[in-house]
Amino acid sequence: RQTLFWSDDLTLNYRAHEIAPHNVNATTSLAAAVAQRGMDATAMALYQQVLAAQPTFWRANVNLAYLHYAHGNYPESARFFARACVSDSTDGDQFLYLGISLLRMGRLSEAEQAVHTALLVRPQGKNYHLGLALVLRGEEKLPEARREVEAELALDPQNPQAKTLFDK
Repeated sequence: RQTLFWSDDLTLNYRAHEIAPHNVNATTSLAAAVAQRGMDATAMALYQQVLAAQPTFWRANVNLAYLHYAHGNYPESARFFARACVSDSTDGDQFLYLGISLLRMGRLSEAEQAVHTALLVRPQGKNYHLGLALVLRGEEKLPEARREVEAELALDPQNPQAKTLFDK
């Protein structure tokens, strides 16, 4: 009977949440399984439930931020990426996405700072130099933006976005 709970991630994580509804790991895992099936609104509600209990829980903050980013809600994605960055400053991707969220909101100097931090955390990060180039282009710092495109192409010569950034 117990093996039925292991049939898939959603069933397993639902059972874990059912057994321990106040456990942030169980609820966050359920939210991730729900999001993986495209039920973003339910996943967001579950992440919010976790964050109501433990506002600094990194995994819930970063996963909720990615969901908001995917839906184009850049103010909320920036808010949750910023919280995730404070909770754990070792993930370069969250700084990159924070920077791009801020860029989309027109907060260019903050965006530049966030992407610079991403590069400090992970100097070889895929698309990190490209992200900085986008911000610098927005700030009309074109020579610096071109150098960042060159740096991205040095890491990934076939990067189509980097190859065409200044064609637009």
